[in-house]
Amino acid sequence: MTLFTAIKMSRPVQCAKSRVSAFIARRSFLTFHWTYFLAICTVFSLIFWLSSHGSVAYIDSLFMVISAMSLTGMNTVNLSDLNMAQQVELYVLMILGSPILVSIVVLYVRKRAFNQLETPSKGSIITILNYPLQVGLLG
Repeated sequence: MTLFTAIKMSRPVQCAKSRVSAFIARRSFLTFHWTYFLAICTVFSLIFWLSSHGSVAYIDSLFMVISAMSLTGMNTVNLSDLNMAQQVELYVLMILGSPILVSIVVLYVRKRAFNQLETPSKGSIITILNYPLQVGLLG
């Protein structure tokens, strides 16, 4: 591989990085927060429904997953009728949606954003990717 070929191949990567950073720059921190909860609930509800082998309707799966993620404890299906994989999935969702874990992640992200506001390193990808978090937190 020649140097010219390597330079030509790196241009699409740089273009993709700039597109990703431009997309992220238009989003706020709250958007990422809601996207996290919606994406996790959607993916896990499909997994929960597929692991039931037809014994649980999808709407019940969605309700159970959102209930576990938000720690409300409501259910439409008897938990003893679920298989072990579904019970473990509900347990994992309770951890992923717990206020303690979500608060720790939020505090960590905010700390990094404020630290980078004080001492930004120009041109680094971390500064570019964290820019929307800084704008969303401060603006």
